[in-house]
Amino acid sequence: EHGLLKEGLLVPSSGKHLLPFATGPPTECTRVENESFIPCFFAGDHRANEQLGLTAMHTLWFREHNPIARALLKMNPHWNGDIIYNEARKIVGAQMQHNTYSHWLPKILGDHAMKMMGDYKGYNPNVNAGIFNSFATAAFRFGHTLINPILYRLNETFGEIPQGHLPFHKAFFSPFQIIQEGGIDPLLRGLFVALDLAATNIQRGHDHGIPPYVDYRVFCNLTSVENADLAFYLNSFSRLYGTPLNINFWPALMVGDLIPGTRVGPTLMCLFVTQFQRLRDGDRFWYENPGVFTMAQLSQLKQTSLARVICDNGDNIQQVQPDVFLKADYPQGYMNCSEIPKIS
Repeated sequence: EHGLLKEGLLVPSSGKHLLPFATGPPTECTRVENESFIPCFFAGDHRANEQLGLTAMHTLWFREHNPIARALLKMNPHWNGDIIYNEARKIVGAQMQHNTYSHWLPKILGDHAMKMMGDYKGYNPNVNAGIFNSFATAAFRFGHTLINPILYRLNETFGEIPQGHLPFHKAFFSPFQIIQEGGIDPLLRGLFVALDLAATNIQRGHDHGIPPYVDYRVFCNLTSVENADLAFYLNSFSRLYGTPLNINFWPALMVGDLIPGTRVGPTLMCLFVTQFQRLRDGDRFWYENPGVFTMAQLSQLKQTSLARVICDNGDNIQQVQPDVFLKADYPQGYMNCSEIPKIS
């Protein structure tokens, strides 16, 4: 109704809503009876409940939609619910695109790779914007190496909350820990600071039939695996796999020497640039594509930041780093939310 997303429980301290609960048969969130009978949250992706950090981020962006939809209805009372929903969705999508490409990717890939990707030149109908299998199965799983084994849960002064920090393996499918242990703010603050996922990623590569590492060196026009950036580990890999030609894709990606100024090695950089370039250039609805937004709207959208989204949609976040993708010391590296620019 009115283009709004369905809302769940109200958080009394903030006046903001959590995600609605999933309905239907019992779910994995109630699998441990002595913990809680609180069901999973319902979101656009069933993995929203996979771990509490993801749940917090899903909640942030869910909360971003409805205020935009209400503002659009106020400005355009003649619009029906479908129009309001799709316009609000388009704005939130543009914010995600801008934050990813303008704020996150440069931290991961560095200046050289961003130059390789090039400036946006408009929609190209000949570009396949689909996700290629090796990127989904292995390359983008590089993010698993960034996950902290502890989910830090911090109060307003960045001290530990009474319920304590949470070992990552206890954060899976446990929405009760958001409802009963302080909401999403302690988790968001914990994300500001810096299960065997590696084995899962290697097996996933086998399941998907991903070619060996050497094939991607060829795809990226890089030197042979014997001269590759993983030379330090080559003897160990050769003992495990028998020959360098059989080296598994994901572990080789993860141990490659980092290019200075980036968080990736040459092969991983090649795959990131290829995939993110295709995602941008092959998307007819890319936020910078002429006609998707007016120039005035685009100017506002380019002022968006994840810091502002967190300020607006956390339960009661008051301070944040101006660039949430960079670690900052507290309190000198933090700003009041009132100082973080808003879009209009």
